[in-house]
Amino acid sequence: MGSLSRAAARFHSTVRLHSGNKDAALAEPHALQELDMRCGSQVTVTVEGSDEEAAVAAIQDYFVSNL
Repeated sequence: MGSLSRAAARFHSTVRLHSGNKDAALAEPHALQELDMRCGSQVTVTVEGSDEEAAVAAIQDYFVSNL
C-alpha cells in the first residue's frame, strides 16, 4: 500500500478506498489498515479534487501495473 499511497500523494485531490462499509483516505496509511482488506477483497476508489482526472489515471495505471 505504501507505493499506492505515494502515487496518490502527488495530487491535490483526495483519493479514498472503500471496502465493505468502511473507507479511508490513501494519504492515511494507518486508516487503511482498519479497512481489513485481504487478498480478493473488492474495493472501490473515489477521487475528488482539482486534479482528479490525472489522479484517476495514475491510480488506474498503478493497479494495472501492480495487480
